[in-house]
Amino acid sequence: MMLFLSALLVGTIVGLLPGIGLFSAMVLLYPFLLPLPPIDILIFYAVMAGTSQFTGSITACVVGAAGEPSSIPATKEGPLLFARGLGPLAISTTAIGSFIGTIIVASILLLTIDHISAFVGNFYNNNIQTALFVTVMIIIVMAGSNKFIVNLLYAIIGASLANIGLQRYTSEPITFGISAFSNGIPFVALAIGLYSLPQVLRAFSLVDFKLLQSASNTTVSSIKESLIAVKENIAAALRGSAIGMFAGLVPGLTTILASNFSYIVEQFIRKRKQVYNENGDMACLISAETANNSGQLTSMLPLMIFGIPIVGSEVIVLDLIERGGTQVSLNTLLAGGMFQTVAMYFILGGFVSMFIAWQGAKLLTKIYKIPKNFLVTFLVIISSVSVYLFEADSNNQLFNCLCFATCLGFGYLLRKTDTSVILFSFLIYPFMEFSLVRFYAIHFS
Repeated sequence: MMLFLSALLVGTIVGLLPGIGLFSAMVLLYPFLLPLPPIDILIFYAVMAGTSQFTGSITACVVGAAGEPSSIPATKEGPLLFARGLGPLAISTTAIGSFIGTIIVASILLLTIDHISAFVGNFYNNNIQTALFVTVMIIIVMAGSNKFIVNLLYAIIGASLANIGLQRYTSEPITFGISAFSNGIPFVALAIGLYSLPQVLRAFSLVDFKLLQSASNTTVSSIKESLIAVKENIAAALRGSAIGMFAGLVPGLTTILASNFSYIVEQFIRKRKQVYNENGDMACLISAETANNSGQLTSMLPLMIFGIPIVGSEVIVLDLIERGGTQVSLNTLLAGGMFQTVAMYFILGGFVSMFIAWQGAKLLTKIYKIPKNFLVTFLVIISSVSVYLFEADSNNQLFNCLCFATCLGFGYLLRKTDTSVILFSFLIYPFMEFSLVRFYAIHFS
């Protein structure tokens, strides 16, 4: 229960605070999650990710700031609906719509997971695994927020850093004569210093806390009017659920594609029927927000069936599980009803998150009433503790801290770019290389 409540809390914060995101949250919590068994790691991640999709729409609707990238459509429709006095209703109906999407997709997957697993097992081989790893890497480079050449350079840097300390097939590990490098670059020091802390601090500097606090006068809509609004837009919610279920499987984009594509489709339909409201359209908002929740669970299927992550935060999940001693392969994470357990917690998390999101702006203002300097100090302390606790039973704390300081310097210099590409490449490279070596051995040796 404590794990579940912790995931709800973290997911709420991730959704409400622009700039943190699932990737940064998993990085900051890495040392705390490392001792957990695979099922607990997966439950924590699923509940946290699902909750962040609910609460991410709150900040987007109130002030037009996306807590999560998948909430970008809400940054357009939400503030317009608030301007018309429909803000509280917009928040409550999107919360209910999101829960509908959660229920529909989770139920379908629970009923069909055995068939999906059997189907995958019939054609799964190293060729597919290799293709998936390479495809994910290409999409990250092509679709990243940086220019292509920058993403490509960052991917090369990440792969190069991953080679430090990595046991080669024909040679000794690369350590540059420094014994501390024999275990590789400490991931937490690299991730927090190079990416998470600089990006979060930059995001905080761009947030208008006074504007967010002004939402304290926002009321909460009644259950009756919210249910009526959902009934009127149930077709949009169902379309969003269907689109999100399939779009969530697209590597690298998942819920971002789900929400944005669903929004475009719904907007097209309503404009063709000449019922689209240029001053804030409730149906488009509900469709987009329903899609990102339904896409969240399906985005975990490649990880749980193939052992292949398709977004950056799932790479960290896989790394946590593998470091804990579990070698992930086909159906490893489906054994013993593991997926069914994760899906049930995902539904429960969605139910609780619906009510959290319902309180929307009230909850938002409570967090933003905390002084910005206090929040920044708290994040710096958590970051330092995470670095220190990583491999705390070893004698490498000083080395970790030095790496953290070095990476933080580079992270500050590169803070205006998306350095998560470096981390993604750093984590996925060993898995991709092993798959490519096996592919070569099978077909060319």
